[in-house]
Amino acid sequence: MADEGSDVPIELPPPGPVVIAVDASFNSEYAVHYYLERYHRPEYKIVIVHCIELNYAPTYPVREEVASNIMLRARESARDVTQKYVEIFKQKGIHGEVVSDFGHPGELLVKTAEDKHAQLVVMGTRGMGTIRRTLVGSISDYVIHHVHCPTLVARMPHHYVKDHKKKS
Repeated sequence: MADEGSDVPIELPPPGPVVIAVDASFNSEYAVHYYLERYHRPEYKIVIVHCIELNYAPTYPVREEVASNIMLRARESARDVTQKYVEIFKQKGIHGEVVSDFGHPGELLVKTAEDKHAQLVVMGTRGMGTIRRTLVGSISDYVIHHVHCPTLVARMPHHYVKDHKKKS
């Protein structure tokens, strides 16, 4: 890192898209609002990314129509999630694109950031403890270690969580 009085020019990359990870959690919504209130600029393009996770892992073969029905419901649920965020951005006059696909959330975020030449990835946290994070892995850890650009991980303050639970 250059000293404060250094003549070494620091070239920042041109503003590229901002990839924003979303899901149905309050943590995700918090991260989106945190980004919007503190970092968004009108010239930034937004790419909303949602990874469709199947909550069903059959232990035996299923009929094709059953599998198709499960996939259809998962896509509909994903569309509901992404539409919520599209509306949040539209209310602020921000338009962007949506990437929604099946797979591992971290891998989808990294691939989308690379494909779109993102300048930043924004995401929330699930707030897992050390043991659980070690056992199941952390999406934010994965992204931070594999993506080519800076990552903003917005962790919701504890008082925010308590206040939200009182309202629910």
